[in-house]
Amino acid sequence: MLHVLIAMRGKALQRSQSQAGTSSGLAGPLLSACLAVGVAGLMLMSRGSLDAAGPLVEVAISGDAVSCFDCTAGGSSTTVMQGLSYSGSSFFGTTAAGIRCLGGNPSIAANVNNLGALTLDLTPGSYNAGTIKLTIRFTSPSGISIGQTQEFMGVLKGSVNSTGGGGVFVDFDNTSRRLRYHSETLVGSFMLSVNDLSIKPGKTAEITGQITGAEQSSAAYAIKGTSNTASVSGQLQIVSLTDEQLCFQVYNTSAGRICSVGMSLPGSGYSLASPNPNTSGLNFTLTPGSVSLYPAVQLDFGLISGTSFSTGPNGILAGATSQTYCILGSFTNLTAQSIAQSLYVRFVDLPTSPTLDTGRAQ
Repeated sequence: MLHVLIAMRGKALQRSQSQAGTSSGLAGPLLSACLAVGVAGLMLMSRGSLDAAGPLVEVAISGDAVSCFDCTAGGSSTTVMQGLSYSGSSFFGTTAAGIRCLGGNPSIAANVNNLGALTLDLTPGSYNAGTIKLTIRFTSPSGISIGQTQEFMGVLKGSVNSTGGGGVFVDFDNTSRRLRYHSETLVGSFMLSVNDLSIKPGKTAEITGQITGAEQSSAAYAIKGTSNTASVSGQLQIVSLTDEQLCFQVYNTSAGRICSVGMSLPGSGYSLASPNPNTSGLNFTLTPGSVSLYPAVQLDFGLISGTSFSTGPNGILAGATSQTYCILGSFTNLTAQSIAQSLYVRFVDLPTSPTLDTGRAQ
């Protein structure tokens, strides 16, 4: 099953579609996994299910793919195994509705917009227990937190007999990987997966994969007041976001003081990774108390200068920028936008009435 997770504020919508195998060179075309995912995604979007996550920003994808047979530690690192050979590829393009299919037509030379191609000639031989390592190298987007290069292992099964019968099945690791990336201006993520492949003797077949659930948003979000919109202003800067850690700063562009910052996120078990020791004047707590003007909101953690979220003696002064706070926890299904929407900032000592207010990211 291929699971596409779309993060929404406080919740995650999970969609699943059966992943059909690629069967180049075999009778009876099969519905590709990428097509199945694409149709499902468009159907869900037509029902407005993505509205809560805000406007979708498409992602530009580019890179190349290389591969080798039996090239694990101690292997021969070759692109040819008996009668089976691999030719590499380059890919580029932009997602549509968060999806980019990597399934261009195969070629025995240079491939474009697939993950390379395998050619199986009529040479008799057994391919059982052979392996293939597919290496996907991204040039765009840059700043992928777990690395620009991703490797997928596959196991070969099958044989070719003296009359040209048989074939080879490549059983790839089909696990979808979430790749998060960030820069000074953008934060985003997408899911990457690779499909299995069947090929019969005398044919060339493309290796296919798909980008799904792609999203991209600004790394900076304006903070506006709830009741004192004239005096409250600030900015949330997402410094970095991975599945296990969120790092952010808060800029106070108002004439008042920020005494508390908190977030209402799904999950639990959040902790402060840095600064350590924390000498910023805002102390991390899992029990920051109620949010002024938002009594129904329960904060999962807070950075407070007093005994509660509502007020405190210190904090981020007018015109100042906070330290970079890094929070450990599970952020797997969250986007930068959904995190920004969970933010609550307490302003005090404002120059105009009301002098106290709670700000939200826009």
